[in-house]
Amino acid sequence: MLYILNALPNSFLSLISFTADTPASKDFRKLSESEAIAELRNAENFESAIGYASTAQLLSYRLGKDIKENRITVEPSTADSYLICAFTPPRRLQIGETYTEEEILSADINYYLIY
Repeated sequence: MLYILNALPNSFLSLISFTADTPASKDFRKLSESEAIAELRNAENFESAIGYASTAQLLSYRLGKDIKENRITVEPSTADSYLICAFTPPRRLQIGETYTEEEILSADINYYLIY
């Protein structure tokens, strides 16, 4: 299963290693947006763990897949992969408000894959 998250939970730090002397159970790599799109397209199954509708809408638009708002807790597992879509929102939204198309297109998103 490929989970889509918009942040790296602290509990996932045990899966990956940032130094050569610490063994890791998963690899961690930065992706371009086109690589993130390809990973999502090639995933047999994926599940969103995106907790806000506006963030799900932004990622759906940018990644070309229907990503649902789905406020769930994802536990780290060596059997799963994780696409982290980390960004700073262009601005804080008011309740019920959505980002403009211009804001969606200009959002600076950093993609990481834990696999």
